[in-house]
Amino acid sequence: MGKTIRASSAAITDKSRQSMRIGFFAPTGMVVSGRGFCFRFLGGAVLVALLQLASLPAAAQQARLQAEEGPHFVAVPVRLQVIAEGFEETPQPRIEVPDPAQGRLELTGISPSVSTSIQIINGQMTQSKWVRFVFAYQFLTQTPGEPSIGPFRVSQNGKQASTGRLRLSIGEIPVSRRQRLRLVLPAGPLIVGQRVPVRLEWWSPAELHGVLFNPRLAVPLFERLDAFRFHDLPDPTADTPLTLDTAAGPLELAATTRRESWRGEPYLVRTLTRRLIPLRTGEFALAPAGLVVDEAVRWRRTLFGDRIPTQARKRRVEDRPLTLIVQDLPQTGRPASFTGTVGPGYRLEVTADRSVVRVGDPIRLTLTLRGDAAVETAVLPPLTADGGLSPEDFRIPRDKTAGVYADGAKRFRITLRALHEGVTAIPPLAFSWYDPERQEYRTSRSRPVALSVRPARIVSAADVVSAVPAKPREPAADTEQAPPATTAEADGPSTRPRPAFSLTGADLAIVTDLEALKQPSGLLPTGIGLQIGAYALGLLAILLALPARRRALADPAQLARAQALRAQRAAVANARNPAAASTALRQMVATAGTPPPPELDRLLAECDAAAYAPGGASRTLDEPMRIQATQLADRILQDTDR
Repeated sequence: MGKTIRASSAAITDKSRQSMRIGFFAPTGMVVSGRGFCFRFLGGAVLVALLQLASLPAAAQQARLQAEEGPHFVAVPVRLQVIAEGFEETPQPRIEVPDPAQGRLELTGISPSVSTSIQIINGQMTQSKWVRFVFAYQFLTQTPGEPSIGPFRVSQNGKQASTGRLRLSIGEIPVSRRQRLRLVLPAGPLIVGQRVPVRLEWWSPAELHGVLFNPRLAVPLFERLDAFRFHDLPDPTADTPLTLDTAAGPLELAATTRRESWRGEPYLVRTLTRRLIPLRTGEFALAPAGLVVDEAVRWRRTLFGDRIPTQARKRRVEDRPLTLIVQDLPQTGRPASFTGTVGPGYRLEVTADRSVVRVGDPIRLTLTLRGDAAVETAVLPPLTADGGLSPEDFRIPRDKTAGVYADGAKRFRITLRALHEGVTAIPPLAFSWYDPERQEYRTSRSRPVALSVRPARIVSAADVVSAVPAKPREPAADTEQAPPATTAEADGPSTRPRPAFSLTGADLAIVTDLEALKQPSGLLPTGIGLQIGAYALGLLAILLALPARRRALADPAQLARAQALRAQRAAVANARNPAAASTALRQMVATAGTPPPPELDRLLAECDAAAYAPGGASRTLDEPMRIQATQLADRILQDTDR
């Protein structure tokens, strides 16, 4: 054993050579003793085993909690992360944490990540998968101190891991005396359903422009989603983004900037406007709104000469506590056409697709509601409310109609049917709302739509045209045969049935002999010129007979209708007032029996509105309306001639 040996790379076995390639390196010419060589060989094998164990996926689950670097302050969110490893890719692990004693802890997101690695050692391939879940939290408190957060418990399919507790140090932020924050609420009590603007103004000295960074707002009013609803309308004049911290995470809103003077100094005023809608009554005590902003105190220049802040201090701005009172709508004086809409003013317009109908014909109405922005949530009142439609005059749909909001108006479409000829107009329809400024209910009524209702047409058996000709009656067995027709009877029309056409005894043979077919079959001459002349005379006779046949076949009723239409057209041209023109046009539509032009209803509505207006009976028909009425009458005549 005391004998030394010189080991070279050639004296190492294949197995140890493979181990050396992976685990350690032995240079050629190294001198070791027999026992030392054994220890060196065992050390290489242990190193190879450790490498193989390191390549295996971690079997134990673990979770750790970490927070962003401080210092941390009141009203400034602290971002936390819970990192869980060793779990499966699916399903997503559950995470549980007790509520902190002070402040609010919110889960803001979950980010899973999966990575796969492949290793080949001693000819063996090992594949491992590494799964990691990152749970992002946000902690916000309004009280300074050292709150304790955690532990967080992560579980999945019976496997679980827990983090330790984390203690944060929350300090106060100095209040800025030169900046202001104002939450401007409307004066007086609000009404449930009323839509009012709420402004949040941040005043900062103009000299600090470009020095203040990362403003973050905290408004307790905007967190009261149990009692209020908020709408953010797009503002084309907005030029400044402001971040609002909410329970659901940060919300970025757009604000406008203007210049004002306060205490003799110029200020920049950033204004954020939101629409508030109270949902229930009560007196709500609101904590003051707050803002935290970074004020740069040190700068450095970049390669291009730009200034970048390198050190900043936080400053806090607070408003005063406020109280908001919400009252219910008054019960006295509430009209039947009120459906809960609150606002300053609305207008209802009603149009019909036709004004000349028969009893039972569908009349499609379009009701257009315009007014305050709350029109998009307005509901159509009952059509019979406040002297509207009468069930004795109209068939009214029972189902509620959902409107469509577009271009600042809400449109409802319904279908009515007149029940009798006594209906002369669609009466004004009512829409009511509550005006909080006047503190009273108000009602808007549409203009009446004139109707001309004709009796329904009854279809009798005589109006039905059959496609199957009636069969002639067979004479009864005990009835005597009718005597042959006399000469006078033969010359005049006869009601006796004619004998049926019969082919009995006819020669139906097909001749194939060309020579026989070329021979004339009668005694008449067959010259080519004579045949052409015969064809020409026949065509001339047909052309001469067409006008006579047209006059003979003319329907007397159609001729009478054409004469009536021409007379009515003359009445339209000679009409002196809108009522006469409207009556003549309606008579033309009824006489023609064809679909009226699309522009007719609009002209009739204008004529009726002028006729029903005060002093309409003495009003003369102006020239543009007369020209339009004459053109429509000509179109009706043209459509009838077709």
